[in-house]
Amino acid sequence: MPAADKLKTSALVQIAAIDRQRSHLKTRERHIAYGGGATPDDYADFNAMCLAVVDRVTGRHDAYYERALREIEQCGSITSIELAQVLHGLVRSLKRDIDEGWLATFREIEHADVYNDLLDSADRQASQGQIGPALILIRSVLEGHLRQLAAKYDIALTVDPEDPDPKQRTSPQHVNDELAQVAYGQAEHKSVGIWLRQGAQANPNRERTIDLATQVRNFIAKYPA
Repeated sequence: MPAADKLKTSALVQIAAIDRQRSHLKTRERHIAYGGGATPDDYADFNAMCLAVVDRVTGRHDAYYERALREIEQCGSITSIELAQVLHGLVRSLKRDIDEGWLATFREIEHADVYNDLLDSADRQASQGQIGPALILIRSVLEGHLRQLAAKYDIALTVDPEDPDPKQRTSPQHVNDELAQVAYGQAEHKSVGIWLRQGAQANPNRERTIDLATQVRNFIAKYPA
């Protein structure tokens, strides 16, 4: 099963558990007059559960997680029944995004899966002595990933018609230069520049080509797009 499908299945299982817990809390709320109501600790546990699932599924830099933190801050208490209602609604919205394929986290993993398959093909080609085709594939993967990173960080790749050197503005090295300002540091910028040059070499050996594919694979995993 592809990694994105595994993550999606795991997320939906966790959300289903939250739905069951919310249903259980509602049942207890209806019996509050009989001494069987839910306690503040019950709501604290449920709200923490919702926040943990949002964190695991989207990460802490996603709008969903930031919204959850804002709701907790505005409410002022993790034990609030009102907060439970809001966070459960947020989790249900997250489920809809997962079902519709709109969640960026899963798209990034799907991109990484495709690139990993292509880099595996490059490994096999290099192992069979087909160095040229392997290098073309590796460089294509790297350039494609750089373009997707540029889109993720809203770096415009369109050129001004009056630009004296429009090819330079959209070259992989220019994209690398731009990404070094917002997506990764100077060490990665230098490495990407080296990989781009290696991908254009005429006669590299098999071991260096396989090593290049490994480095590009690790870079894509560290900086998903």
